[in-house]
Amino acid sequence: MKKIIENALKNNQLIGVNTVDLEWDESIIGFITKIDKTSFIINEIDEYGRLIGYTTLRFESIVKLEYGDRYQNRLAFLYENASSFDSKIRNTYWLENEPLYQQISNVEFKKSILTLFFDDNEYVTGFIESIDEKITIFKNIGSEGDEDGYSCFKTENILGFRVNDLNEQRIKLLFENRSSFYVK
Repeated sequence: MKKIIENALKNNQLIGVNTVDLEWDESIIGFITKIDKTSFIINEIDEYGRLIGYTTLRFESIVKLEYGDRYQNRLAFLYENASSFDSKIRNTYWLENEPLYQQISNVEFKKSILTLFFDDNEYVTGFIESIDEKITIFKNIGSEGDEDGYSCFKTENILGFRVNDLNEQRIKLLFENRSSFYVK
């Protein structure tokens, strides 16, 4: 495992590390910045491609390493494009007991990824294909920017929506560049 970590440092490659202190499916993902005989330092990266700080780990605490996977390739892309995110352009509409059809209709279709919120913490993220006062047809986009089918629901069931949040910006960037993740 130490050789893999050394290669990640040498190649400035993202790597995921699972340790005995983490749940099995949790990883610390980042760039290795320093290695010594018993430990290494990883500069962690968040889901928006931003560096968030350093963690020092002992080699003996490693349970599993992951590198070069689909998620990490997308994180590396986000890291290279993190400066394009703008936290000041988010708009959220949450007008309880008031129809949101008019506000949603003002969003530029096919250009804006938005998140629609419903009862019971349900939501969808993607593009509006069509909307009227009764029915909304929605093209779902997954968190990694891939198309994920369509949803059709009553427009009156929409409790709120958000556009241009960092999450929508991240998904849109991945969506617009999705073909580059499948080039071999």
